[in-house]
Amino acid sequence: MKIKLFLAILICSGSIMAQHREYAFAHTQDGDLRVSIVQLWENGPWFADFNIGAVHRYETGGYYCWGGVINCDPNQDYAFPNHDIQGTSEDVATTSWGNNWVIPSAEEMQGLLNHCEYHFEVDASNGSEREQTFLVFQGKDLYAQDYILLPIAGNFWPENGIRCVNRHGVYWTSTYGECVNPPSGCALYINATDGTVTLDTMGCSAFEAVSVRAIFRGEVTAITEATSDYQVTKVIKDRQVVIIKNGIEYNVVGMKLQ
Repeated sequence: MKIKLFLAILICSGSIMAQHREYAFAHTQDGDLRVSIVQLWENGPWFADFNIGAVHRYETGGYYCWGGVINCDPNQDYAFPNHDIQGTSEDVATTSWGNNWVIPSAEEMQGLLNHCEYHFEVDASNGSEREQTFLVFQGKDLYAQDYILLPIAGNFWPENGIRCVNRHGVYWTSTYGECVNPPSGCALYINATDGTVTLDTMGCSAFEAVSVRAIFRGEVTAITEATSDYQVTKVIKDRQVVIIKNGIEYNVVGMKLQ
């Protein structure tokens, strides 16, 4: 069930830090971009907090063909899917953010389904005229306070523009799909209408422009801990992580609890 919520400023400001959240720098054409990175299970990859083409977690980011590096490419150029593109010149994470960033492989993306809980959230506080839907992947046990938001960004077609926002989301992996006609790339497919999330090994059409969430391969830098001005405690209550700040309880995405 979708829930309208207010994503509290305290999460955005970094006053409450997840245990397995650090940061790294992306080297973009516009200069260095500080990116929060999150580990959601033991020895798992470090997922960026926002999409390629975005600068914060609430933006949808760019739309890229499989192996393509141009946002909303009208020519729909893609890599012929007979090889893994991770870390190559056809990897938009690498070309956009630098050599330490790559598109997750199918196995790494499957890890989200194997090791995390997931649910959908709807945010109406982003300053736009319409609500925005996210898929939330949240870690388990020692990682239960760690999460990433995947905007349900739809897709891009030159003749139709951006469509299906808040209804369907597709996130590329670096692994090519099993389908060869048409050529395809393996992708995480999200259907917010019926609440299903699957890793599509047959693949999404390689010329369809969709979202990319990068993972970080380099050396992580410890994030600054909360200062003593904040009285913050994390507890398990009713089988969920509750963050208590100055006596007020919040859930992991910053919603004030009753």
